[in-house]
Amino acid sequence: MRRLTILGCLLATLSAQEPPREGIFGEVRTVDGKPWVGAAITLLHVAHPALIDERFVDRVTTTTDERGRFRAQLLTGMTYVVWAHGPVVDGMWRSSALVRDVAAGVPVLLQEADPQQPRRVRLQLDPGWRGTAAVVALPHFGPFTLREELRLEQGEAVLPLSPESSVTVQVELDGVPVYRSFVSTRFAAFVTRRKRVASENGQPEPDETELRREFERPQVLAVAAPVEHRIRLVDSKQRPLPGARVVEDGREPRRLLGIADQDGVVRWVHAPEARLPNRALAFAVDCAETEIGNSDWVEATLGEPKDKAMAVGTAVRGRLLVGDGVPAAAQPLLLEGSIALASGGTFFGVDARLFTTSADGTFEVPGRIASHSYYLTTVLTPPQRALLAGPSKAPVAAVALLVPPSGEAPADLGELRLDRLRPLDLQVVGVDGGISGPVAIVVIPHPRAGLGDAPHEPLAARTDRHGRLRLLATAGAECAVWAMGQNGAAWAIVKPGDKERRLQLDAAHALALQVVDPDGKPLTGITVHVVTPAGSPVGDEGKALLPRVRDAFMVHGFPGKQVVTDAQGLGQLVMPFAGVGIDVVFYRGRESMRITLSGAAFTPGQPTRVEFVPNGG
Repeated sequence: MRRLTILGCLLATLSAQEPPREGIFGEVRTVDGKPWVGAAITLLHVAHPALIDERFVDRVTTTTDERGRFRAQLLTGMTYVVWAHGPVVDGMWRSSALVRDVAAGVPVLLQEADPQQPRRVRLQLDPGWRGTAAVVALPHFGPFTLREELRLEQGEAVLPLSPESSVTVQVELDGVPVYRSFVSTRFAAFVTRRKRVASENGQPEPDETELRREFERPQVLAVAAPVEHRIRLVDSKQRPLPGARVVEDGREPRRLLGIADQDGVVRWVHAPEARLPNRALAFAVDCAETEIGNSDWVEATLGEPKDKAMAVGTAVRGRLLVGDGVPAAAQPLLLEGSIALASGGTFFGVDARLFTTSADGTFEVPGRIASHSYYLTTVLTPPQRALLAGPSKAPVAAVALLVPPSGEAPADLGELRLDRLRPLDLQVVGVDGGISGPVAIVVIPHPRAGLGDAPHEPLAARTDRHGRLRLLATAGAECAVWAMGQNGAAWAIVKPGDKERRLQLDAAHALALQVVDPDGKPLTGITVHVVTPAGSPVGDEGKALLPRVRDAFMVHGFPGKQVVTDAQGLGQLVMPFAGVGIDVVFYRGRESMRITLSGAAFTPGQPTRVEFVPNGG
């Protein structure tokens, strides 16, 4: 009885806890720069882009006052996307553009964008279509995409409104996407896209009056008849693999395409020219993940199903508990790591699998190659973050590291407990030693953890306005942590359970640039994008970590990785290492230039002058 009482108290505490909140101040201006009075404001936090479960979403709404200003209370240390909007008036919907990476304690300014006109689409199915088609709109809201099934009336439907300039429309058959298209919801974006297409095809620039007429008509979605694909999944001894799954490849949350029957045959449909991923990935409990390329799909439609052999693999399984005997039911888990694809490359991000625990906290992820390293994280709800914060005032990161990075894939991880995660408290201070304000934190597993040279997904978090953050991980999860602010960066090697680590931002990490034309005139609106850090001496620890940082930079939007030059041609990048060269792309429209800048070229506080010569360098 005493144990039941303790467990009941634990669960009650878990559900009752609320994480701390801090205030934010904002202002909204209309197109002509005046205060936007009565605008509806939405502030949205999502713990992970792949989650739209309400347990992991914090949605705050408010309205602007007579001066176009608003205030709200946000979760401490969490990032939000923010936008303003008004009702549909005279057939037009007013809204601002999305502002991302907003945190409590930092003022935000929203500017009204071009109005949107509610758009209609007309579905035109090929005569060979079989089955009932469902039409789904996927409006984008910064960190995640909503899903809204459209109701067709005489073959037409009105698209939902979104602060973004386009909405993805998807046609599905039996829940499987067979067609996808992007429909512009702002006339200016529609014109820009049509003019670009005309220019690329050597056609004359279209007339804007005719474009307006086209924009106001329903956009026709002509969907070809889907083709059925059949592939037989077998193991290395040509035995069928019933229950194996085939999913879409890509960085978006994957969709299930099909499950193998008793003969190992997987069937799914796909419409030609559908703008869907041209690859899929197959999973089986006792076999490793394998890639199914576009050529396999084509062959799979002809005659008998093509055999796709899968090598022996290892299923990762275990049980997640909140506390002693209390299962963490329906808890989102992320298994991330490297994977060798048929194309011969080794990638990360491709292999990030989002799944959930069962009612008793158990989980099983199929298809790991034992030699391929990985780590396991969980996404924490706000009440869980509040409970795990304890007496600390520091906000708890939304993602916690459950399994230290490993170079092997053990079959059974046993019991993992949230209450046994060890804290790592960070305190980031500014260049002058004062309060840094909200700062982005990037965590990369250290090579000493047994990962070799395999790249990995970094963890991303943010401090509160006092520069505080608590990371949660299991013992032995040695990591490199970077703090990146507007004026500098700092990094350190840390372990969970260490005492509070103080990091002071260093201005030597802030790289100022001035982009000019061949005549020396400053160029505004030039996008400067860091492709990857280039090799330079950064100390023994830095040399060991540089390859991993370089790999991570290639595919992730780190803070300070990209900047747009101002009216004086100035922009500032923030790098994880000081004195390291960088491969940089400069572009404006279709004009671009790629060069390598040496770390020695940068002087703290002084802009490095770069001449923009399109297609040069």
